[in-house]
Amino acid sequence: MSTANSLYITLNHLRFEAGHWGLFATGSAPPAGTLYHATDTQREALDLRLEVHPVKNPQASKTMVVALKIADSPGPNILQHFTSTNVVHLMHPGSLPVGEDFWTCRVWVKEVLQKLNKSGHIRLPTDIDTIQRRCQFTADHNFQYKGHAKIYNNLSWISGSGAVGTAGGSSSRHRTTMMDIDTTGRHPYHGTKPMLIDSTGQHPYHGTKPMLIDSTGRHPYHGTQPMDTGKRRRHYG
Repeated sequence: MSTANSLYITLNHLRFEAGHWGLFATGSAPPAGTLYHATDTQREALDLRLEVHPVKNPQASKTMVVALKIADSPGPNILQHFTSTNVVHLMHPGSLPVGEDFWTCRVWVKEVLQKLNKSGHIRLPTDIDTIQRRCQFTADHNFQYKGHAKIYNNLSWISGSGAVGTAGGSSSRHRTTMMDIDTTGRHPYHGTKPMLIDSTGQHPYHGTKPMLIDSTGRHPYHGTQPMDTGKRRRHYG
């Protein structure tokens, strides 16, 4: 997070089935900044509370997967006000957004961003539902960076141009090659589209050499249907 006075959405992977959302704002001396999030730490299940604390370097987190710049930071005073329970009524059933079943850290982040946007303190690049989908997609496709978070200092993750691979201001420890398999639909591939193959050699393929892909259907794949890529284990919501 080398960009000063910026607001980021952070996604952490904490448990087997769920992720954690937060907001991080840098000041004049990045990567140091302030983390704002709704957390249930040392609380009963679903009893979330607002937590705000300074962080010297978010990339030192062992659980952070990505940090996605969403806007210029409106400043600590504005953020303190709009993240407070006076503005976003965290855990109040009557204030729960339409379409949500209960309060979560994700719901809280979306509400704060929408109120900041409506007030004119930030300008969101697209609607909040698209932002949510792109956050989830980007975190899932950069999961290998858990513990050394992938940082996006621009909005390339929104357009998709930087969601997989390199991003502004972050290292590129892994390069991803995209490959389409059998576009006729006769033998469809059910994994990620397009298929993601690591070309760095750090995660090598251990099958036949050279790798054989049968397109005739005479030697079909007998694994899980559809092919299990492991994506189901990570859910950022």
